[in-house]
Amino acid sequence: MVGKLIKHDLIDSSRAYLPVFGLILLGTLISISLMIISQDPNSVLSLITSLLSIVLFGLMVAVTVMSIKASIYVLYTSLYKEKAYRLFTLPVKTWQILVSKIITSIIWNVLVSIGVLISMLIIVTSTGFNFFEILAGLGEGLKIFFENVQPGIYISFFFNVILDALMGSMVILFAGSLANSSFIRKNRGIVTFAIVLITMMVIGQLSGIFEANFFSVLSRFSYQGMLDGTTRIHIFDFFWVFMYQILLISAFVFGTLWLWENKLEVTL
Repeated sequence: MVGKLIKHDLIDSSRAYLPVFGLILLGTLISISLMIISQDPNSVLSLITSLLSIVLFGLMVAVTVMSIKASIYVLYTSLYKEKAYRLFTLPVKTWQILVSKIITSIIWNVLVSIGVLISMLIIVTSTGFNFFEILAGLGEGLKIFFENVQPGIYISFFFNVILDALMGSMVILFAGSLANSSFIRKNRGIVTFAIVLITMMVIGQLSGIFEANFFSVLSRFSYQGMLDGTTRIHIFDFFWVFMYQILLISAFVFGTLWLWENKLEVTL
């Protein structure tokens, strides 16, 4: 059933994410045009280059804003008001709905990241660089990275990024479930935004107080020692950071499911 929910969510949210890919494509075409035009010293073309640069900057901002808006659609808009009648009356468990929303959000974010990466490769290739030379350069760069950066650092950083992403998703889901519960009756969208903002601020403050932050742990070690290998860093050095994140995520999961099952109030 989770698979069917994910499929439905992907189809439903495609309307929110397709414009993002359209903007990425447009930005790619404008970037290529800029590089072609900039090779000509003509003053008129220089004016066009300036205008296109402004448009390109605007597109970068638009891609960011539209991506955030699309994520909000998956994690909030598609869950409440008239959509809630259909969604929460389906013969599925609330945890299945939650899992579907999180996985859908992750899939779209990965696809957007891949789209941006492909766009960058196309832009760089258009400047005259050989595509395979670029890939070879990236491979060499990764080889140098893995040779000089300790596994404990990049593996821990990878887990930290995943847990932070889950945390962000769960904060939005929890805020939405609270704002759309019987505890709140008015301005639910604004209340959701306020809850997300306050919650993230509190989490940031607590992370600093308890040093439950990836970079706080990393700062305890000598950077020179990390580079020359005299200081060894292991995944277990970040154990408290991971436990802190997992505990918070678990609390938000429990709170969201409890509110959905006991206090959800559906309104049009």
